[in-house]
Parts: sequence; C-alpha cells; structure tokens
Amino acid sequence: MTEQLRSGLIAGLIAAVIWMIITVLVDLSKAAIVGGGLAFLVGTMQLTGCRTMGAKNPVRRRLTAAEAAERFGASARTIQRLFAEPRQDFLDRAKQRRETAAALRDEGLSYRQIAEKLSCSTGAVGALLHEARKNPHH
Repeated sequence: MTEQLRSGLIAGLIAAVIWMIITVLVDLSKAAIVGGGLAFLVGTMQLTGCRTMGAKNPVRRRLTAAEAAERFGASARTIQRLFAEPRQDFLDRAKQRRETAAALRDEGLSYRQIAEKLSCSTGAVGALLHEARKNPHH
C-alpha cells in the first residue's frame, strides 16, 4: 500500500467518524446523510488520488448506476462519472481480449476451451472472434 493511499484512507476514516458523530448529534434528515455520504466518498477519492472522471481500478459491480443513484440520492450520471472505467482503457482491454481469443483459436482451441480460458461464455467468444475478423487492425 502506498503512503499516499494509506494517508488518504486514514483521512477518510477520520472524516467518516466525524460525519457520523455530527449526524447523530444534529439528527440530520436522511437526504442530508446521503448527500454527506456522497460528498465523503468523492472527498476520499480525491484524497487517495483517485481520478473522479473514471475509476483507477474498475471492478464489476453488483449494482447498476440507477440502483446506486437511488441508494445514494444522486443522479445515475454522477455515479457513472465517478466509477466508470476511462474509455481508452476499456478500448485497449477489449482489443486485447479480441486478440487473445483470435490467437487461441489460431492455436486450434475450441470455442468452449477459449471460453474457459477467458472466463466468458461461448457466445462471447464468438462475438470476440467475429469482431477480431471484422476489424483485424483495430
């Protein structure tokens, strides 16, 4: 863990504790609590060096943007902006997956074997190979 991340996390934890104490003492409404929680999240991201225009380490999430927006009292677009993977990173990752699928197919692997190696469905393998053949240089 980097020193910047460690100090950001400590600052975030301190801010969370302070926010909880204020919330209990002042008896704020639910909207204020949710708004403060979202503000705390954005502040922690900035303290830890996370980019607010795209997640630094995107992960698959269990909630859709609409569900998270409802839970945190924000717009779906705000949630997407805070947590989305930067577009160029996505395009680079997608290109790498297509190239990997095509290389495995050239080695003689079946769709099922490729799907197991890439942790996806055979239908996804078909789509990856189709895109790789359609746009070999992209």
